[in-house]
Amino acid sequence: MRADLRRGSVQRITNAGRDSLASPVGLALDTDRVLVSDSAAKRVYAYDRKGRFVGTVVNSGLQRPTGLV
Repeated sequence: MRADLRRGSVQRITNAGRDSLASPVGLALDTDRVLVSDSAAKRVYAYDRKGRFVGTVVNSGLQRPTGLV
């Protein structure tokens, strides 16, 4: 989900490129990206601040990623 408090709007993010998010459980913000961990897909995805998919940050070696910092 992406929330714009100034406008009072919410955008739900359901896809990571061609893949659907299966179990998005972690969320972290950095300067210009929103990071989402998907425990079922075993990946961490990146989105820009407008909710557009940027790419996969981590796509191997994870078992069930959850919390992000």
